[in-house]
Amino acid sequence: MRKVKSLPAGAVPRVTTAQSAKSTFRVAPEKYWDFARLKTAPAFRDAPFEDSKVNGLRAVMVTGFGPDAEDKTFSSPNPKPLSAKENAEFFAYIGFPEGPVPEGGFPGVVLIHGGGGTAFPQYARLWTQQGYAVIMPDWYNQRPVPTGNQEADVIQVPL
Repeated sequence: MRKVKSLPAGAVPRVTTAQSAKSTFRVAPEKYWDFARLKTAPAFRDAPFEDSKVNGLRAVMVTGFGPDAEDKTFSSPNPKPLSAKENAEFFAYIGFPEGPVPEGGFPGVVLIHGGGGTAFPQYARLWTQQGYAVIMPDWYNQRPVPTGNQEADVIQVPL
């Protein structure tokens, strides 16, 4: 077990963070994110996959926005310009609690779950049953298909 030092009476704790010399993301997040665009709801449509539909949730395809042409990819030490702005479509479940919408709306949660990244419908329903509006993207660029063996069993199918 790690031993923790106690501070002398009246001392103010100081927190510092280390940052890689290669990392510039923390320096200027507005360089990478369009905060005004992040505040707008993305376009979406009902998902065409009958086998991914689940009672109590809406299966949708969400159109996210890609980077602008002048943005750079930063997955390598020598980023290259992107040729054009691209949108990305992904699968997600949307769910709402049963009953009337309260004044001010439902509290909401974005659920990111699992190492494989699939949108587990039973997990989304757990939150709607507790009174939360939910969006649960399948960030692995696939979609869940319940197997029918158990409610928790799903397989992933490419989009």
